Amino acid sequence: MKNILNKPAPLVIILLLMSSGLYSQNYLITFFGSGQSTAVETVEVKNIEQQTTLILSGTDTLLLTDVVGTGYFTALNHDMIIYPNPASLSSRLEFYNSLSGLTSIEVYDFTGRLLINKSFDLSTGSHAFTINGLKTTIYLVKVKTPEQTYSQRLISTSIQSLAPELKYEGLTHSHQQAPDFKSISGIVAMQYNDGERLVIKAISGDYAHTKSMVPTQSQNIDFEFMDCIDGDGNYYGVVTISDQCWMMENLKTTQYSNGTPIEYPGNNNSAWENNTTGAYAWYDNDINWKDSYGALYNWHAVNNTNGLCPYGWHVPSDAEWSQLIEYVVSSGYHNQLDNPNGAGNALKSCRQVDSPLGGDCKTSNHPRWDFQPTHHGFDTFGFSGYPGGGRGSWGPFGYIGNSGSWWSSTESSTSCAFSRGLDCNGGSVYSGDGDKGLGYSVRCVMNN
Repeated sequence: MKNILNKPAPLVIILLLMSSGLYSQNYLITFFGSGQSTAVETVEVKNIEQQTTLILSGTDTLLLTDVVGTGYFTALNHDMIIYPNPASLSSRLEFYNSLSGLTSIEVYDFTGRLLINKSFDLSTGSHAFTINGLKTTIYLVKVKTPEQTYSQRLISTSIQSLAPELKYEGLTHSHQQAPDFKSISGIVAMQYNDGERLVIKAISGDYAHTKSMVPTQSQNIDFEFMDCIDGDGNYYGVVTISDQCWMMENLKTTQYSNGTPIEYPGNNNSAWENNTTGAYAWYDNDINWKDSYGALYNWHAVNNTNGLCPYGWHVPSDAEWSQLIEYVVSSGYHNQLDNPNGAGNALKSCRQVDSPLGGDCKTSNHPRWDFQPTHHGFDTFGFSGYPGGGRGSWGPFGYIGNSGSWWSSTESSTSCAFSRGLDCNGGSVYSGDGDKGLGYSVRCVMNN
């Protein structure tokens, strides 16, 4: 990645104000959870075209703008509060005035244009105002009292077409809503040009959900945190791609979903070769590969009636693999990011030895792909395909870091079944027709 931006310090609201001119878009993105958790703790946003990554709190608001870094205001809001914020209709402004005299209140939009500029002769005490008529965008509210200057951001989600208005409500003895500064969300800006694709990962405890999108408007994004827990109790992050929801990593369970152990032949190549009921292996019989690449399963484990995938999930059919690939191709990423390129490069993780993308993509630590100057991964949709290698039907291992294959649930004959694969030296998703005794990786897809 070219640039990594971290979450701003607590209580500090970063607002970038343009000195002149307008720009093409100004999108506000907020996040919320549903399903197994309603709290979004952390959000990771990656711009695929620019290869920039942003990490922010789930309570923050993401601002997508084509101009970042021209200046900023910081505000420590100890004696000023605006609520509700974000606001759909109007907001209430309250602040403490420590010395009687003339006080000015200014409201700017994100381009730096002054919308409201009013002065009031106020006594000592806490004063309340109502702000109305603000359309959907980000605003800066500045209050200048005889002794202090306050500034705070205000987010409006209103679609009303009224003139901005500030109305004095009078003295207030106490805030109707006490300011909880730990819970005040910030606005975090990210450079963005129209048409670029974002991969957004939301995390809540053991749950993670990834989506990809090309934003064209301000929006609230719902991340449904769903159970994807295997027979061993491992939690898996999930990724939504078009109408499908996939596991974000390879399966690594040693038990079927009903708790029945899966056979582990280990170094006994003969036992592996002769297994017809279901077996798994760690690459090179080394469990240290488990967290990087998951386990390798023969197709008999895929077909076992005890259920290989977590409850509510299944091994994808060959047709479901085709649906995924057709969506990637229809999105245009098979030939836009790299030339020559294929749908496989869009589904590969970007982690690679000496990846030309640089940043976190450039690594020698597993999991990662071997060096390849042309057909490197972009992880355009958050699928994060890794090269887990494989095990031959007679027992030997090979190709870790170089290629990865995933079973489908579809038989091609009594002795073979279909699979899909990614290879370091090619950009396509390969279709295979392999012996059921081969050891391949498994990705599960959610039941409809």
